[in-house]
Amino acid sequence: MILEIDVINGIIHAAERHYYHYKNKKNPPPMFRLFSMNTKHKLIGIIVTAISFALLASSIAFAVYDRYSSRENILQQQRTLGKIIAMRSAAAMSFNDVYNATANLKTLNGHASVEMACMYKEDTLFAEYHKSPSTPNQAQRKCESSMPWQDNVLFLDHQLRTLYPIDVDSGRIGSLYLVTSLDALERRSLVFLAFALLFFTLVGALAAGFASTLIQIVTRPLLGLGRTAQIITRQGDYSVRSKKLYDDDIGQLVDAFNGMLNTIEEQNTALTSIAFYDSLTGLPNRRKFKECLDEELARCDKDQAQMALMFLDLDNFKRINDTLGHDAGDRLLITIAERLLSCVRKGDVVSRLGGDEFTVLLSGLDGEEPARRVADKILTALRQPIALGGETITVTMSIGITMAAAQGEDPIELMKFADIAMYKAKEGGKNNYCFFRPEML
Repeated sequence: MILEIDVINGIIHAAERHYYHYKNKKNPPPMFRLFSMNTKHKLIGIIVTAISFALLASSIAFAVYDRYSSRENILQQQRTLGKIIAMRSAAAMSFNDVYNATANLKTLNGHASVEMACMYKEDTLFAEYHKSPSTPNQAQRKCESSMPWQDNVLFLDHQLRTLYPIDVDSGRIGSLYLVTSLDALERRSLVFLAFALLFFTLVGALAAGFASTLIQIVTRPLLGLGRTAQIITRQGDYSVRSKKLYDDDIGQLVDAFNGMLNTIEEQNTALTSIAFYDSLTGLPNRRKFKECLDEELARCDKDQAQMALMFLDLDNFKRINDTLGHDAGDRLLITIAERLLSCVRKGDVVSRLGGDEFTVLLSGLDGEEPARRVADKILTALRQPIALGGETITVTMSIGITMAAAQGEDPIELMKFADIAMYKAKEGGKNNYCFFRPEML
């Protein structure tokens, strides 16, 4: 929409320059000598004037429609911006990281129309952003300490106010409020109406023949951008791209828009990989493991089934590191991860907590026996020789297992129980597994 405004304003300013240029000449065009013409020419002038007034009425109707469409486009753009900021701030709010949340809000500096952004955790102000006053005497708006309104979209006092939820897997944890100035929209409406008569008088009959084609040429790629933004807003799929129709300024805008989507998609992928997956083995890390554990407990509660949580620890791993080196130790961990994955079903979860500690989540069980079979399978797979640094070694693992059957069970307690059982397995001679029993406490 910004480029469309620039194109229209350029045409208007060019018409204005020509108007004043010819008005001051000794022999101005016939339109400006209307009152000294004969009746024939006066009739022609009257017809041209009538057509100009008809075109003016059309321009007013178009201005009303354009104002409505512009408001909708601004709303769609703000929704896209708000959802991106809310998504990027979810992790910061989850960890009470006010610094990163504020840094996310400061990216709004690039959006001149955004006056204020307020981030609330539950009903309490968590982070805020304020546009710097344009004049020294202008007061700077401040976020209220609690959420000031509950409407998702509100047009009030020449402002657009919108609300966006900040969600994590466990549900909504906060809200983001954006306040955008509509002054540019008001100025655009006033400028459009002020120059409509001059514009359509100069264009005349030519405007009727060319307006439809010219408007389509200008707006078609912009409408394509709007449709692409709507699809992304609805589906959250940043792999969608807008089609480039012309190699002009708008084509460059389409390239910039698609480049922005590429960057967002790459950042989302990178952030997800860094935040939730182990860089060495590619397995889910401790943070992702905790999320998976919560999901499995919820699934057990829903399906009336049991799950098994396994804590696995390599025996004598430090000696391998000290003897063969850390590079060999890393290759060993990668091999261990591959063998663990080969021992479980597709829906089961294998994670690396760090060092030589792994976990396995087995879902949909009907007792301890399936977990026992998987543990036997893992111990057998790990006893197969592994070639490292020109040497062949055999490793063993101690496994602690605890069973769970309801969402109400405490994940932290389950992890503690599995850890206790794992150390019992080590005390029992290593290279074996042990189920947690209450008396172990």
